[in-house]
Amino acid sequence: TYLKSHKLIHTGDLPFACEICDKRFNRKDKLKRHKIIHYGKSVECPAEGCSQRFKRMDKLKSHVAKHENLDQHQP
Repeated sequence: TYLKSHKLIHTGDLPFACEICDKRFNRKDKLKRHKIIHYGKSVECPAEGCSQRFKRMDKLKSHVAKHENLDQHQP
């Protein structure tokens, strides 16, 4: 249940472990998101001259936003 899952945030318990790297998480959905770094395909940043790659789309979007902010401040 949500309440049971939420309580884990406060107790510090980390019952969900990655079988590859043994990193532990308090919620199953966090473990699932983490597994993408092991199994997911990486996507290259679309910004010209940047060759960074990301396996999580949220990290890629955050990175691209930094490029966009830099572009706004250049003449």
